[in-house]
Amino acid sequence: MTVSGFDKGEERGPASCSGTYHDDMEFVMTVSTKLYTSGGLCGIMFRITSTETGRSTMAEVVDECHDCRDDQVGAPAGVWGRLGLDTNTYEYNTHFLFSLTERKATPEAMVSSFVSNSDEEGSRNP
Repeated sequence: MTVSGFDKGEERGPASCSGTYHDDMEFVMTVSTKLYTSGGLCGIMFRITSTETGRSTMAEVVDECHDCRDDQVGAPAGVWGRLGLDTNTYEYNTHFLFSLTERKATPEAMVSSFVSNSDEEGSRNP
C-alpha cells in the first residue's frame, strides 16, 4: 500500500469513479489499473488489514492508480492513521480483502451486516 493524496492540488486529479476530490482523512483508496477493471470496483468497500500493526479499517475504491504495481493499492493519511502506520514510510506491505458488502455501504452498516450474518451462521452450526 502506498500513500495517495486525494485533496485538490495534490498529485492526482479528481477521483475517476465520481469526478470529485476527497479529503485525505476520508476512508477511500485507489487500486491498480489491473484491479480497477474499467471502473468495475468503483464504490466497493475493502477491509484493509496491516500485517505490521494488526489493525484494520474499511475504505471505498474511488480511483485508479496508474503508477501502482498490479497488486498494489493506495490510500490517504486517514487510512494510514487508522491502521497505525507512519505515512513517512510511504509504502508498507499490507493484506487486503474484499468485504462482504454492497456498493457504497458505510463502515457502520457493513459491520452491522457482518455481525448479523455471523450470528445467523452460528445459530445453524452448534
